[in-house]
Amino acid sequence: MTAQVLFDTARFRDRLTSSGMPEAQARAVTEGFEEALRDATATKSDVERQGNRLDAKIDGVEQRLDARIDAVEARLGARIDLLDESVGRRIAEAIGTQSRWIIASMFGGLGLLFAALKLFP
Repeated sequence: MTAQVLFDTARFRDRLTSSGMPEAQARAVTEGFEEALRDATATKSDVERQGNRLDAKIDGVEQRLDARIDAVEARLGARIDLLDESVGRRIAEAIGTQSRWIIASMFGGLGLLFAALKLFP
């Protein structure tokens, strides 16, 4: 990969010398600026490297979140199954109790009907 040109050093040096700065001093200032910019500026490969590191971290977080979500889903599924079983059992008990009351009421009504027929033939 070729180095990225941050600024035109020759043009910068020429501007310094044309403004009256000695050549040696202009060269030193130009080199100082170039070095400072090179150290402070990210290259494409720097950005790509950081992007890859972030992608790896995001993938790790995503995997951990997926595992947690799966665990929560499993626990909720188990609780729902228990509630479903409990509700089904209670409904069956309520139906049984209701059926007994209906049958008892029918026999009670028949008993009253027969008693009334016996009293009032």
